[in-house]
Amino acid sequence: MAEALAGSWRCKPPGPGLSGEELARVVPALVGSGAAALACWKVRGSSLEGCAAAGTLRQSYRRQALQSALQEWEVEHVFALLRSVRVEPVLLKGWDAAGLYPERGLRPPGDIDLCVRPEQHAAARAVLWGPRRSGTAVTDLKHDISALSGAGGWGALYARTRLVNLNGSKIRVLGREDQLRFLCLHLLRHSAYRPVWLCDVAAAFESAPADFDWNVALGDDALRRNWVVCVIDLARRLLGARREDLPGELKTARAPAWLVAEVLRQWERPTTADHLPRELMSRSLRRPARALPALLSRWPDPIRAFVGLNQPFEERARLPRQMKFYAVQSAAFLRRPLRRPG
Repeated sequence: MAEALAGSWRCKPPGPGLSGEELARVVPALVGSGAAALACWKVRGSSLEGCAAAGTLRQSYRRQALQSALQEWEVEHVFALLRSVRVEPVLLKGWDAAGLYPERGLRPPGDIDLCVRPEQHAAARAVLWGPRRSGTAVTDLKHDISALSGAGGWGALYARTRLVNLNGSKIRVLGREDQLRFLCLHLLRHSAYRPVWLCDVAAAFESAPADFDWNVALGDDALRRNWVVCVIDLARRLLGARREDLPGELKTARAPAWLVAEVLRQWERPTTADHLPRELMSRSLRRPARALPALLSRWPDPIRAFVGLNQPFEERARLPRQMKFYAVQSAAFLRRPLRRPG
């Protein structure tokens, strides 16, 4: 997977470095994770372009390009809807992250992730999900603004935002530094299971302008700074992301060996469905035969445990943190009233 995607975000990516058999072996994972279009971009013009596996990648790319074109209308619609009630949203990734690539269709569209001023959150929810909503696209407002904004709070974050053109509409997106930091934190909060998220980081990292403020990108909080530095190192080591003008902190940083291995393990089952329990815990506990499998399916991976406990990534024992996080989550579940299955 890493070899199939290394450098795939560039206008002229390196050759695939895989045999036809190796490419065929990772095609299901590439398609399932939304990274097939990037692999297709990488194999075009190579000796693998005519193989059956490349044909499958092309079909995914064409389908994804159509979905991306449809989402452009949805993004315009959502921004117009929110602005009609004087709410100015900021687009976080999705269509904005797709702009990091040579073609927007190379990145899967996904949900429309937004953040709004805390005092405008209720108004945004009302217009998006109220009784008079008019076919609003899948939109997500649930983001940790305090973690996203960093030093200076919302005001500083908003001052760094940019307005970009979309078919004549002006779409507000994060500043370059905030975009890179958010992409890193988002990847970790979802255990890095989709390789396209690390491609986003690599593309943002390589395309950062000359006046890029690395201190803003890394953040002023020591914990999140550790997380961002480690993710950037993952992009460099696994996908070959590179640039010369780096601060010393990034040049010398090394993500723990277990973190590198865990990301590769996550990529072995990269679809969302593969990472979700199959049944509500409240249902499983009522059936003894299903209780143990349900408990085991909720065992946290080490990335989720470290992030959930607000721990920096370092070469320390992972099992105690996984056990602690599992205990914390279990205690939270037991405090909730047990719902009857519908």
